[in-house]
Parts: sequence; C-alpha cells; structure tokens
Amino acid sequence: MLFSFVLLSRLIALNGTKDINYTTQFPDGKLAKIKNSTIFPDSWSDTKILGSITDIGNSSPLSIRGRDGATFHRESIDGLEIDVIKIGDNVVSG
Repeated sequence: MLFSFVLLSRLIALNGTKDINYTTQFPDGKLAKIKNSTIFPDSWSDTKILGSITDIGNSSPLSIRGRDGATFHRESIDGLEIDVIKIGDNVVSG
C-alpha cells in the first residue's frame, strides 16, 4: 500500500525551522485530516536532531498524562524549543 504526502503550506521562521501543513492521500484518492508540524532547521544534522530529542526525553517530565502515562518534556537547545512526548521508554513525538 502506497501513501502520498501532500504539502499544503510552508513558513520558514527566522530560527530556520519550517512550519508545514500537510495531508496524506490514500490509494483510493481520499485525503486524511490536515496536520501541522514543525521541521528542524536544515543546518541541524540527523545526529544533532536525534541526540537532542534523546537528551530532552531523558530529562524530568513537565507533566504526565493520566490515561496512558505519556510524559511531556520540553527544553531549549541552541535557542530552539523542543517538545518530546514519551510513552514508557518510547519517544512518540519529538
């Protein structure tokens, strides 16, 4: 099964991050709900991105969601505020 992603809009911020709106197009042509995401700056390597997410995810959580125990972590690295959500030891968003 092949999915297509459709980029609807993009805004590049002064810190180099990109705010995008995108949707998924399924093989039958239907579109999923529009989602928003922030992309790391092009100047950040994959190693820096993954290391930053790991470091923040290993910090003390700011909150814990009651229904599933997901933890929310937030810190700034090189002036960029990064949010990480973990369920157990698994990062589900970063």
